[in-house]
Amino acid sequence: MTPTDIAPLVPAGASPTGSPQRLWRQLHRNPKTLVGMIILVPIVLVAIFAPWLTPYPYDAIYVGDVLGAPTSEHWLGTDLNGRDLLSRLIIGTRVVVGVPLAVGLLTLVIGVPIGLLAGYLRGVVDGVLMRVVDVFLSFPWLLVALGLAAVLGAGLSTVIVTLVVVYWPQVARVTRNSVMAVSESEYVTAAAAIGEPRSSIVLRYVLRNAYFPILVLLSSMLAFSILNEAGISFLGFGIQSPQTSWGLELAAGSTYLTAAPHLVIFPGLAIVLVVLGMNMFADGLGDLLNRQGRER
Repeated sequence: MTPTDIAPLVPAGASPTGSPQRLWRQLHRNPKTLVGMIILVPIVLVAIFAPWLTPYPYDAIYVGDVLGAPTSEHWLGTDLNGRDLLSRLIIGTRVVVGVPLAVGLLTLVIGVPIGLLAGYLRGVVDGVLMRVVDVFLSFPWLLVALGLAAVLGAGLSTVIVTLVVVYWPQVARVTRNSVMAVSESEYVTAAAAIGEPRSSIVLRYVLRNAYFPILVLLSSMLAFSILNEAGISFLGFGIQSPQTSWGLELAAGSTYLTAAPHLVIFPGLAIVLVVLGMNMFADGLGDLLNRQGRER
């Protein structure tokens, strides 16, 4: 899903989904969002309680169990250094959950105000801001990762900054399109006609009714950020050992694909599962947006 796939179908006079309580009920009734939550909620819980769930210290080395296959002692086997793979994947859920949350928050903080200004003020402001957005959209994420790794060095901060640079322009553009659609509504025009302050109009009427396409994009963007974090760590620019992430484990295991295939299979399945959950949730939100647009 890309920003161009998300049309700002916000009807005049009301929020696209009504109250948060109604939105929550609709999410539960949608099979896609329900499946997505069934997958994602346990992963979030594992990330929260990860230090208490690991059967072994994630960085403890067991010399006699190097590249060990799954056994009753090490359920998912051990890596090149004899470290328990299950423990490292459990700790890695903190990166899987933490990085998308950090990226999502920062992209909203940067992208939403810029898109709001461009969509509401229009004219020269819109033209200048959208040209800046176009410049950032033209950067391939891999090139951004390489450049930032050269400046910041490999690590978690490089992953987060890279993904924020890549994704905030998308949030800004979708926000701008949604705000432009909402600002044409009669209730916005009426509020301006009676002299209500512009800041009040933007916060009470425009942004309040333009948030849903942003929410759909954010859900899809979180799934891609998980994949991109894994890719950056796989290339060696992200999380560094002895710290762990699923992408780092996948990269380390790829060298021993024949001798120890479990080192690739289990991290790969974990990445597929969490991305599937995020995509299901994002698709469900998109279905809800489109249904609301048809109903109105």
